[in-house]
Amino acid sequence: MLHDTDLPKALWREAALHAVYLKNRTSTRALDGKTPSKVFWGHKPNLAHLHVWDCRVCVHSPGGSKLSGRAEEA
Repeated sequence: MLHDTDLPKALWREAALHAVYLKNRTSTRALDGKTPSKVFWGHKPNLAHLHVWDCRVCVHSPGGSKLSGRAEEA
């Protein structure tokens, strides 16, 4: 993942953790097409929160006035 992006090599730990997270949510023949996450927790994992590695994201920042923006690009 780091090889395909312009992100710094210092993010190797986060890239490795992300890869393991995805691997645990990918079906495998060893578990008859189930994911390791489903076998361990007993339910299908929710993948709606996943984003493409190296995509732009916004972070919620509480506070400010009622009409001010509440997100900052990270």
